[in-house]
Amino acid sequence: MYIITRKHFETIVKHCQEAYPSEAGGFLGGRDNLILGIYPVFNLAFLHFSEKEEFALADGEIIKVHSYFEKHNMKVMGFYHSHPSASFPIPSEKDIMTHKLKHLKGMMIVSLYDLKNTIMAIYNIEGNTPVEQDIKIIEDNEVNKYL
Repeated sequence: MYIITRKHFETIVKHCQEAYPSEAGGFLGGRDNLILGIYPVFNLAFLHFSEKEEFALADGEIIKVHSYFEKHNMKVMGFYHSHPSASFPIPSEKDIMTHKLKHLKGMMIVSLYDLKNTIMAIYNIEGNTPVEQDIKIIEDNEVNKYL
């Protein structure tokens, strides 16, 4: 099970909604399965591809992300991104391959098919298979209970 504060959860949803109809994404940082920080990143695909359901990072972005989380006593746990037209937040084959190449643990997907009813899911990738994990949203003042 992953645990995330309401503030981080809402920030992720807002980031994804504001980028709509393009994909948005960012990194998840924390300890064990406790998400303690997020690092939204700019989608370079927005500038370079006509297809809006693509995501690309700047070359040095991953180094910045690792440095940021290390500075705040966290590890990079995973990546979140949106699927603007998918009705369910299910990883694509490309999502799985990219995730494995980056050696990330968690993959959070935000479905924006219905902007008023955003659906989010988080997965661990085992081999080539996404395994959905439970996610618990806690209030910001409850985080010390999980440290």
